[in-house]
Amino acid sequence: MCFVGKTINGQFERVYSVFEFFVGNDTIFFNGPDNFIYTPGQCLPIVYTKDNPEDARLDLFLPLWMDTIMSGGVPVLILLIVFIHPDLVPYRSKIRITPHKPYVQII
Repeated sequence: MCFVGKTINGQFERVYSVFEFFVGNDTIFFNGPDNFIYTPGQCLPIVYTKDNPEDARLDLFLPLWMDTIMSGGVPVLILLIVFIHPDLVPYRSKIRITPHKPYVQII
């Protein structure tokens, strides 16, 4: 980690770590995920492709998978709550999903 960056976007404060690594004679900098602060000088695993080292990420679970969890896991969780909750979808009812309105029909 090189240093801690800080920006203020509207009402929200964004704190992040800035990382540097070397590829040949080049020094590459990239911003870490929000609110993950590491100590300066701490060595962390970094993954990148040889063709595009500017698109580097930390080789840790949350920095690699947070986008996938948010874009895929949250809708699945909402669908599970909707279909498991007995007041929203009655027990043994049939459900029809269509590409036009109404998208979900309880039969």
